[in-house]
Amino acid sequence: MFRVSNILFVILHAIDTYSQLCEGPGGWKCCSGFFWNITHNKCIPCSDGFYGNSCSQQCLFPTYGAGCLSECNCSYDSCHFVFGCKRSVTDCAIGKTGSYCELFCLYPSYGKECQLECHCKKDLCDPANGCKKSTIFTTIASKKEASQMLRSRYNTNQVMMNSKISSY
Repeated sequence: MFRVSNILFVILHAIDTYSQLCEGPGGWKCCSGFFWNITHNKCIPCSDGFYGNSCSQQCLFPTYGAGCLSECNCSYDSCHFVFGCKRSVTDCAIGKTGSYCELFCLYPSYGKECQLECHCKKDLCDPANGCKKSTIFTTIASKKEASQMLRSRYNTNQVMMNSKISSY
């Protein structure tokens, strides 16, 4: 027995999957501004900097970005079809670098102009904010600190256990 929610899910999935399909002389295809994503098995919007049938064309100067809707206020040579005008590194958002602020800081660097250094594993280093809290410890600067912290907890637990035993 189908529930209404199951039917609704199937209808919404079909709308989401096929809403960007257009009919053409050769049959159904993705509409302009979309391309077929094999992994997701549906039409998805063009990546930033691209437009047209199957997203095969780059934005034309002076346009750039998502849907080519942004406009460069710089020369042709300084305008990138995805990122816009070249910028000074000092103009980049925190955690970004590059001529167009298109790159994340490389590990172990992080922060404004990538001037700070993470003292944690690569997977815990955020390019903007530095070391993320791990599930075991908050940001630890070194293995030595971690070792000291574990030893301290162990010694505290031993003292507590010994005091309980001696009270019997």
